[in-house]
Amino acid sequence: MRAPLVLALAVLLGSDGCHRSKPGDVVEVPGSVTVKIVNSNVLDVVIYVVHDAYRERLGDVTAKTTRSFELPFRRLGAGHEFVLLADPVGSLDPIRTETVHPLDGQVMTWTLESDFARSHWEIF
Repeated sequence: MRAPLVLALAVLLGSDGCHRSKPGDVVEVPGSVTVKIVNSNVLDVVIYVVHDAYRERLGDVTAKTTRSFELPFRRLGAGHEFVLLADPVGSLDPIRTETVHPLDGQVMTWTLESDFARSHWEIF
């Protein structure tokens, strides 16, 4: 008689340790990448991060200035990959990077040249 009761109690007490997240639960994903934009162009640009078919505004970078953004991995998809898009103010031709696959703590520098076609990026 006692064995089934003890077994049932053990199952109930042990089930708390096997918590599964439900839809809507916030799951903290540690890590981040720093995105540094060096705007050597005469136009101001609006920078967006594109991931999982979603475009999110990071901020503005004034002409001839440098600005950095901290991009936490929790804002990105499961693979933490993204594309940066620069939308020059007063121009109809945005430019973008290739897909970036950063590791925690890395710094990505995207240099927007006076001729946007010569722009380049690197990650360390």
